[in-house]
Amino acid sequence: MPGIAKWPDLSLTTKCLLLISFPAAATVFMFAVANLLADRTAGSVEQLARARELAEQIQRAGWAEAEISAGARGYFLTSQRSFIDQARAAMGGLDSAIHRILFLTAANPAAQQRASGIASIEKGREERVFGGVARFQSGELTPGQIRIALSDVEQQRHRMTALLRFMEQDNARDLE
Repeated sequence: MPGIAKWPDLSLTTKCLLLISFPAAATVFMFAVANLLADRTAGSVEQLARARELAEQIQRAGWAEAEISAGARGYFLTSQRSFIDQARAAMGGLDSAIHRILFLTAANPAAQQRASGIASIEKGREERVFGGVARFQSGELTPGQIRIALSDVEQQRHRMTALLRFMEQDNARDLE
């Protein structure tokens, strides 16, 4: 230990500088580590908030989709206009949720593809439901055609539900 043997020979000024510089260097190092950890934590908090909002939007889309289906079925069963109004309002909510999902998943190509698939299914359903309503109101649809239309809407609902479920599973994995 040649360095320690020289300690008594050092001047008092040098000894003070050495004794002060080691704790100062340690403090600077701890400050740098604290800043790195704070940045990582902020990034994690932002990711968590994004994932939480994505989960909320996926649930919102699922609820809106169920309302659309219920409104269409209710209208074809009862011919009450209030059901179609309910379905229209739910379509607006679904459209809004899909746009938000597309924004939140901009960095995830697989989620973007699923969200785009949901958007295309929703647009097709909207055309089928409201086209079917117009044909139903004009008396063009037979009971058999109504069953076929409802079956088609139900198949699309199942596809959309499956895509939403996959998105929920992916989001849950991301949260973990």
